[in-house]
Amino acid sequence: MTVASGGVLVPGNTGTGILTLSGLSLSSGATNNFEFSGTGTNDLVIATTLTINGGEINLFQVGTNAAFTTPGTYNLFQHSGTVGGTGIGALSVANPQVGFSYTFGDTGTNVTLTINTVSPPPPSISAYTVDGQILAVHFSEQVQTPSCLNPANYTIYTKGFSGTGVSVTNATLLSDEQTVVLRVDAPVSEFYAVAVSNVLDFSSNNIVASSTSYLGDWTATTIGVSGDPATPGNVVAFYRDAMQVTANGSDIGGTNDHCHYVYDKVTGNFEAVADFTRLDFIDRETKACIMARDSVAPGSRTVVVGFTAIVPAASTNRVVLLARTNSNGTAFAFGDLPQLNDIGWLRLTRTNTVFRAYYGTNGVDWIACGAVTNGSFGSTLHVGLAVTSHTNGHDTVAAVNQFGLAGDRPGTGVVPTMSVNIVSNQLVAKWQRTPRDFSVQVTDSLTGSSSSGTNSPPDWTFVLLPVFDTTLTGTNAFMPTAGRYMTIPLNLFTNNSMFVRLAQVDRVIPDPLGVTPGMILSQASGNMSAYAPPGNFLGGFLVNPSGAVTIPTTNYLSAGPGYSYTFNTTESTNLNTVLVVKKYISAGASTAIATNAGVGNAGKAKITFGTSTSITNYTAILAATNGFTPSACSPLRLRIDFN
Repeated sequence: MTVASGGVLVPGNTGTGILTLSGLSLSSGATNNFEFSGTGTNDLVIATTLTINGGEINLFQVGTNAAFTTPGTYNLFQHSGTVGGTGIGALSVANPQVGFSYTFGDTGTNVTLTINTVSPPPPSISAYTVDGQILAVHFSEQVQTPSCLNPANYTIYTKGFSGTGVSVTNATLLSDEQTVVLRVDAPVSEFYAVAVSNVLDFSSNNIVASSTSYLGDWTATTIGVSGDPATPGNVVAFYRDAMQVTANGSDIGGTNDHCHYVYDKVTGNFEAVADFTRLDFIDRETKACIMARDSVAPGSRTVVVGFTAIVPAASTNRVVLLARTNSNGTAFAFGDLPQLNDIGWLRLTRTNTVFRAYYGTNGVDWIACGAVTNGSFGSTLHVGLAVTSHTNGHDTVAAVNQFGLAGDRPGTGVVPTMSVNIVSNQLVAKWQRTPRDFSVQVTDSLTGSSSSGTNSPPDWTFVLLPVFDTTLTGTNAFMPTAGRYMTIPLNLFTNNSMFVRLAQVDRVIPDPLGVTPGMILSQASGNMSAYAPPGNFLGGFLVNPSGAVTIPTTNYLSAGPGYSYTFNTTESTNLNTVLVVKKYISAGASTAIATNAGVGNAGKAKITFGTSTSITNYTAILAATNGFTPSACSPLRLRIDFN
């Protein structure tokens, strides 16, 4: 018998039973309805030959359509010989239930199904905020009142306060019964954590959980003049790209704007998109917009694309396109202003001096509705969400999902220099805090993976280890300057060398609940990669090609004597390199303690330190291409192997 795609096999018909066949072949897309009794019996198919190329199996309690979930191992198909076709891996359960796992097996004579209970994951929370005073705590499951409304069940940890230094003054449960909005008596700092206890889920289990988070990149402010808006707006951030804005104010437009604004700064060209999912009607000119402006002054130059609220009686609204190209000038409408019957997606872009506006229904297919060209706008703009009720003193609420802003932020081009040290079997990387965040990447080869070919790009991988920040740990004798650092166990690397670099990331979150003191680091260049055996310190210096070598005494190589070091200049296999290691005795005074012969081969140069050589702090590596002295040389990417 063959059960083709779309076919249904019912072994027992009514009640549990046994179906005997000379052969059975299950095709992809076939359905099998098996019934199970409470006494340990179930439907069974006996087939001399069995071929499985697919098939979904419904598990029913006998005589019902209710799912069967009693844990145990059950024989489904009895067979002789080897199962043909794809095999049992092609089988699946058609009606799986939450809290259970299903595993198919083959004993050699029976295809079996094992049902096990699965312990649910422990409850978890996530926390988000824009302004630091309204925190949205999202639970992984629904929670009960009044337990979730008790401020005493929430503890806020943040820099500058110990334990309960920031107190929750109010807790509100939203309609999803999973999100609690907390208001606190003082703003949390950049990094914070929320701990929850004594909040009950729907099974009356006590939820104990915590979440580390940070202030989002967005900034919220009320734009207007005294008394308009009548009261400041606020923002509840559900995720990094989803938020709810409450605002009043008389309007966006004219010579001054009166609204609540959530923004980030962006330099040069940009693209901003948002999916508007809610806009409460106050009057027909209530607006929710994407806005770009020079400043947060009410009369700033601005470009706006937005929706008006849906008028209840007519079930219609429209797209709004406004531009104010002179400070305190009158905003004017531009482009087409289509009539709609819903809110949805908006998009605003800047290309040099041209701003283009779009709307859509899915965030992929865009309808262009207008453009304005003006060269008076600054290179760095405030770009974000603006909401106004159009009736001052009466709040509207707007909500957005998938709010994104692509473009360079101020400071995007600022790249920190990384220092490396090896201490107690740990490679320690340190870098200065910059406007954009960075973390550590590693690779064991600069020529890519062998499977990708020798000319392929390197396989850089982010190290998923904590990043520490001295704003949380404080500076001390081991970490005398402000910055960030990571410790990486050397046993993570199987090769005898590795390369380390910094790469920009969206955000780094140091943990304010558990941080450790820093340790002293040398000032190795960000282009320098190093590996050392345990117990040896390693730093270095990459010569600036723009002028003479100047080595401050905080730059050094420190390693045990008696090692032979091979330096690979990986930028070119044909580059000959001059290397000099100098020990700086005092400011302006140095002595060369080792040098190579002046010419290497195949991009390599080797220095051997005698066992009596004193290699201590304030030692630097200088490198130059052949024909130059190390006092004025080209920068090289160096790999250091310890022989």
